[in-house]
Amino acid sequence: MDIDQVRAQLPSATPALMRYARLLTGDEHDAADLVQDTLLRGLQAADQFDERSSLATWLRRLMHNLWVDSARARREDPSD
Repeated sequence: MDIDQVRAQLPSATPALMRYARLLTGDEHDAADLVQDTLLRGLQAADQFDERSSLATWLRRLMHNLWVDSARARREDPSD
């Protein structure tokens, strides 16, 4: 699937991503930021989407990985 095909499907995937992001973050603003980061990452990596799963599943996995990375960074951030 090329970037134009991915781009064309993003609007239909966004509401479900927002619901999942709210579940992960517990905050509307953080969820919106996570969705934006996920969509950007999806566009940047569109050439890596191999269609073994649906685009929605692939985007949810990207989102989950971004959220986990963010949580780890916050946990590992040394505080005085």
